[in-house]
Amino acid sequence: VSKDLYVLRRAAEIYQRLIDRFAPQQKTNYVDLLNTFAVGFYSELDFLNEVQNQKRIRAILVDQDTNKAKNGVYVPKVYDEFCTARLAVTEWIEGKALNEIDDQSIRELIPYAQEAFLTQLLKEGFLHADPHKGNWKAFTSPDDRGKLALLDFGLVSTIAEEDREIMISTLVHLANKNFERLVDDFIDLKILPANTNRQTVVPLMDKALSPYIAGGGAQKFQERVLQSYGVAEDGRGAIGGFQAMTQDALTVLRDVPFSIPSYFALLGRALVTLEGIALSGDPDYAMIQSAYPYVSRQLLRGDTPRVRDALREALYANKEPGASFNARRLVALISASSNHQVTMSDSSAFIDLDTVADDVNDAEALRLVFDFVLSKDGEILRQVLRPEALAAADVLSRQFARRTFDAAVRALRPNVASLPLIGASVDAIIPDLTRAPLVLPGSNGVPKLVSSRALLDAVAPELEQDDELFALDLFNLLKSVDGQNSPLVSALSTNDVVSEPIQFLRSLFNLIVSAPQGSLFRNLPFSPLQDGAESVLLSTLQRLDPDRRLILDQFVTDVLENLRDDALARLRPIFSSST
Repeated sequence: VSKDLYVLRRAAEIYQRLIDRFAPQQKTNYVDLLNTFAVGFYSELDFLNEVQNQKRIRAILVDQDTNKAKNGVYVPKVYDEFCTARLAVTEWIEGKALNEIDDQSIRELIPYAQEAFLTQLLKEGFLHADPHKGNWKAFTSPDDRGKLALLDFGLVSTIAEEDREIMISTLVHLANKNFERLVDDFIDLKILPANTNRQTVVPLMDKALSPYIAGGGAQKFQERVLQSYGVAEDGRGAIGGFQAMTQDALTVLRDVPFSIPSYFALLGRALVTLEGIALSGDPDYAMIQSAYPYVSRQLLRGDTPRVRDALREALYANKEPGASFNARRLVALISASSNHQVTMSDSSAFIDLDTVADDVNDAEALRLVFDFVLSKDGEILRQVLRPEALAAADVLSRQFARRTFDAAVRALRPNVASLPLIGASVDAIIPDLTRAPLVLPGSNGVPKLVSSRALLDAVAPELEQDDELFALDLFNLLKSVDGQNSPLVSALSTNDVVSEPIQFLRSLFNLIVSAPQGSLFRNLPFSPLQDGAESVLLSTLQRLDPDRRLILDQFVTDVLENLRDDALARLRPIFSSST
């Protein structure tokens, strides 16, 4: 081994000098890559080191109390008292290596192996780096320990937490082909420099990565690349196509100063090996798309600033200030994290983050959202959603307050305008009661004179155009979720608010009190769900378990308290002013 590594090291040094001489813009340190391999190979020769690796990964994948795999992949126990630097003694596994079973069986086991690998890579940052078919054992008979076992832990790789967080956003951007954001990820991973020419790199990324994202391995990747350059399988169009490919290759070598971090040496080996196993069972296997459900769960549960930023970007479509929240993306993300099928774009090349899976109807979508958002795992997401809930409550309450106020004024104002001859003249001299002063307590005990209109403008400022559009979006979202004829849609109709404020309040009260029991939700012996009308939203709320109702109660309380504080803050200048 030492002689082989010595020869390879000398070859790497020569190759590095050639690259430095003829392609100085390329920053990959090939000697460092080889050194990473060498350390891994030497570590494999020490069995005490190997069993320590095995125990560490066993703690990641196996429940120590039950001795069962957490997600289908089992790691054998180690018997330390018998282990030496030259001997490793572990639990015996009765099973067949993956190269001894048929392709259909491999296909059924792929999800378990993938889940175990992603858990090691993205959650723990410590992973098995040599997962070839011989190191997997499928249990030959039903076994409550798991579906398959992972063996031989001599070669492992360690990924820093910061890099793991970047990889999560990288996978999201790869999955939906957001190459502009992918450039940022590659810069953070030190693959590209900070001064990367995006106009050059983004189109090349599209050409190089899109064929891979679609899945199918090296063969289909090659077919798609040739197709993208207009080169047919029979060679037609080859001259112009190969010229374009050559030009792009030269552009990469000349103008794109990429580098490969040293830890990619072992990580890349593991990825290629696992993908090869998956492709043997499923020729159309797409690693990026298959990993998306796990990545979705990491996004939704992530508790670091980097992962939260990635979550916000997924929910808001971008990081720009003022970007609007996309509720459909929330449903799509949660349904994907629940292992529902992800929805592909028309080209089947990437995941459409704006489309909910076909196997999720409105009722199922609401159930998934409430089940997750109101669970213990949903705390991070609730923190992200709280400002949105407050903004929605603020806009709707201001809109309701102003329209109800105007409706009440019209109801109280004598209708004399329709009188013949003198109606218009009489109506013109009737004073505007909303401008009449009200006596209110002021600071230092000095009374304040404030009109009801000024009071309204202070506590519920008139909605700007963006606010009106936001309120309309909320109403349209409710219609799409709950149905055009649902009682919620009927009660919250803007026409009811303007023309029948009392009826609106009665309907809204009925809706609230028929919702789930809790300190904010009281059950009374009557319900607004009449004449066969159904509300998917209310039905979902009524089915919440007590723990989720408690979390919802606290969430709503927090939002209402913030709403009250904002209203008081708007009123404060009126009561503290000297006029």
